Amino acid sequence: MDHDTIETAAFLESLMKKYRSDKADVGHLYHVLYDQAFQDIRHNVKRVMEIGLALFKPTFPK
Repeated sequence: MDHDTIETAAFLESLMKKYRSDKADVGHLYHVLYDQAFQDIRHNVKRVMEIGLALFKPTFPK
């Protein structure tokens, strides 16, 4: 990853933690994928909604 990618991924990680997303935690690291996916439109995106299913949590009802 280049410096700009690391910087924007770190910014996304801080936003995800601020808004209590678990997707920036070890095991997910979605902030790195989102940085790559939205790099061309990141200044135009106002909101992102993510829906997860938690299929790998044995304590969650299915």
